[in-house]
Formats: sequence, structure tokens, C-alpha cells
Amino acid sequence: MAMRRDEPEPERRLCGVCGSSERWFLHYIRHKGAFQRLCTNCVLQNYRGLYCPFCLEFFDPPLLARDRVMCVKCPSVSHPACVLVANSSFHGFECHTCPQGYPFFSLNRPQNDANDPKTTFVIDKANAKGLVAAAKIAAASMAKAAVAARTEAERRVREAVMAKKKAREALEKLSSLVNKQKELDSKAGDVVSGPKSLNGKPKLESSGGIPPAPKIVKAEGSNGLGSDPLKIGNVDAMEE
Repeated sequence: MAMRRDEPEPERRLCGVCGSSERWFLHYIRHKGAFQRLCTNCVLQNYRGLYCPFCLEFFDPPLLARDRVMCVKCPSVSHPACVLVANSSFHGFECHTCPQGYPFFSLNRPQNDANDPKTTFVIDKANAKGLVAAAKIAAASMAKAAVAARTEAERRVREAVMAKKKAREALEKLSSLVNKQKELDSKAGDVVSGPKSLNGKPKLESSGGIPPAPKIVKAEGSNGLGSDPLKIGNVDAMEE
């Protein structure tokens, strides 16, 4: 819902339908999906189903089907008693507001007092009732708009909470995946550059190529000869 707040100041004092400039008799109302200022006459003209055109009583709550008489030409709704007082029958009922150009609210033309340069308006009882009815219609419209705006705001708050919850869950899942990947990378690193006991034979420490084979020293006997059995046998044969 968009609210017109960027209107020039002069336009804020004009009726959004007929262009009336009587700012003291303009009502702020939600009309055709937008917030507008309408004069009393235009409010009564466009919302005929919300008040009785005879007594100008605002229907709050709306009348039940058995307690109302509807005009066959317009959306106007009347009290059965008001229709009877006007000497009208219920069958084919036509309200008195159907003729085009019917003045729902008309002020007496401004009169200039000779002693007071300010312009004054005269409001009779019927116009006063119309003004009150239009004011109640506008108030009910704005109250309904406020409820709708509050409902929409609460819906958006719930959506924001759910979106925040989903985002938090997504971040937690991402953090868990990152930690698991770090563990896998750490294990893979241990296989490649782990301790020598896990990676086979130790590397040679020498930097000058292959070291020479160690010298094998044969153990000697008590007589100073080697322990070779062949040599020992030959010596025994010579002695014999």
C-alpha cells in the first residue's frame, strides 16, 4: 500500500475526486486502494452502502439482510422504517439519491459580513448529519487500513524471523562442512609428510652419495688363527 506524501501543499487541500478546495470539509480516507482526501459530498456519494440516505445514520455494524432495504438502481441501503416514513414501497425501491447530481452535502454559499471580512459558512441539521456520517466512514476506512497494515507488518516480521533462522542454520551447516574438510585435509597431510616410522625406511643422512660398506672383521680363535674350519683342518693335517 502506497501513501501519497510527496504531494504539493496546495494539492493536499483538494478533494481527490471533484477537486473541492474546502479543506475544512475534507476527509482522509483510503479510496480505491490509495490514501486520499475526499470532500464530504464525495465520501457520501462513493460509499452509499455504509449509511442510510434518509436518516444519514452510519451502519456500524452493517445491517443484516432482513433489516435493510436496498435500492434497485444504486448500492444505497436504507432502514425499512425510513423507507415507510418516506411513503415508499419496498418493491422496486428507488432511493432519492439516484438522480445524477444529487447534493449529498451542500453548504449555503459564503456570506460576507460587512463587519467581518472573513468568510462564514452556514450548516443546517441535514448537512451536519452528512458531515458526521462522512467522518465516521472515513474513520472506519482508516481503522480498517490500520488493521491491514498491522497484519502485513506482522507477516513480514514472521518472514524475517524465518529467513534469519534459515540463514543461521545455513551458516552452521557451512561451518560444519568446513571443519570436516579441514579434518580430511589434515589426515591427508599426515600421510604425505608424517613421521619416519609411518613412511617406510629413514632417509640417508649423508649428503655425499652412497656411503662405503662397513668393514667386516672376522673373529679370531685363541691361537691367533681365523675361525675358518678349512684352514683349521689343514693345520691339523700338517701337524699329523
